Amino acid sequence: MLVLALALASARVAIADLVVPLQTNSETDACNGGVTKGAIGIGGVPSAYMAGENGTVQGSTLTLQHNSGMSVLSSCERTWKPDSIMQFKLLGRTLRFTVDLSRVGCGCNLAFYLISSPALDMLGKPHAGSDREGQPPYYCDANKVGGQWCPEVDIMEANTHAFQATLHKCDKPTNGHYEYCDRSGCAENTRDIPRSYGHGEHFTINTQHPFEVHTEFLEDAGELTGMRTVLKQASSYLVMNHSNCHGRDLSAMSTAMRHGMSVRATYWGGDAQTMAWMD
Repeated sequence: MLVLALALASARVAIADLVVPLQTNSETDACNGGVTKGAIGIGGVPSAYMAGENGTVQGSTLTLQHNSGMSVLSSCERTWKPDSIMQFKLLGRTLRFTVDLSRVGCGCNLAFYLISSPALDMLGKPHAGSDREGQPPYYCDANKVGGQWCPEVDIMEANTHAFQATLHKCDKPTNGHYEYCDRSGCAENTRDIPRSYGHGEHFTINTQHPFEVHTEFLEDAGELTGMRTVLKQASSYLVMNHSNCHGRDLSAMSTAMRHGMSVRATYWGGDAQTMAWMD
């Protein structure tokens, strides 16, 4: 289950000062047809809606079932429309949410990430794609899942045993159309930080209980200069500075982040061998 309490703020603001998420139960009841499952409260955003499969929304809470995928829209829609896929411009800002992973075990992946969707064709026009492997129209990512490439920032790929965050740059696009991306990216994983994250009270972040994820996108003169992930649970903190992401990785992501990226949340997996790269 993914519990969202999503907010945006300046990257320079202290964690304790972040915006309190909005509550929008009445809007949720009014918008729940077609691909849209309901409105969701996001601090710093006037209105937002969740669309996709196998997810439910109530107020500022999104709950995902296994084999699900949900995206944030700017308007209530019955079908997928490229202009309605909300674009988050996060350079110099912080994105925060609360997550409950207590039922997401080894071999599964609850992912919360940014992608440069809607995908564009060679002429720079939105392209729904074909043979999308179960992904929604206009989907793209840095592993060409669903048939189309685009930059990706994995803010969280996680279960009760591991948490990974990854930047995936792409080659220079033509009219916004990408031909190849860095599948592996520059990743940081809690497996490499002893006793930092896991199922039990002896870990800094105990995944038996909810915790907060704060992701800061540091910038200078419109260029991405760094990403910082802070996991917070009561008085405990775990900091991931992503120091393995070098200048070329960050610079290649700057254009995509200036243009804005869409938010996607998925819950998939189940085979420990398939998920060995993460946990």
